Amino acid sequence: MFIEADADVTLEQFGDALKPPFPFRRKPPQLESSLLRRNSEMAFMAVLESDLRALSAEARRRYPTVKDGAEHAILKLRTLSSPSEIAHNDDILRIFLMACEVRTVKLSVIGLSCLQKLISHDAVSPSALREILSTLKDVISDNQFS
Repeated sequence: MFIEADADVTLEQFGDALKPPFPFRRKPPQLESSLLRRNSEMAFMAVLESDLRALSAEARRRYPTVKDGAEHAILKLRTLSSPSEIAHNDDILRIFLMACEVRTVKLSVIGLSCLQKLISHDAVSPSALREILSTLKDVISDNQFS
C-alpha cells in the first residue's frame, strides 16, 4: 500500500522545513587544535598512570622500593595536568630510571617504554637527558636483553 506522491512537489516548497533546527558551525581552528592537544595530553597521562600501575604490580614482592616509588609517582601524576609539568617533577622520571636499573627484563621493558613516551611528549627536562642516556648505556652494556 503506497501513497503516490504528487510529481509537481519540489524541494523549494518545503523551504525551511528541511533545514536543520540549528546552524552547523565548526569550532575555530585554534580551539579545535587546543582541544585535540588537551585530549592527547589526557590520554598520555592515563597511559603513564597505567604503566605505573603495571610497574607497581610487577615489582610488588621482589622490589618493594620500586613498588613504593611507582605508587608515589601515581599520586604525584594525578596532581599534574600536563606533560610539561612532568618535566619539572623528578619523581616520575626517577621511578622509570629505577625500573631500568633493577635488571629485571619485565621492569626494564616498562621503564624503557615509559622513558621513550616521556621523551616523545616533551615531558623530560633537558637537564635529565644526560641521566637517561647514562641509564640507557648501562642497560645496553650489561647486555640485559641479549
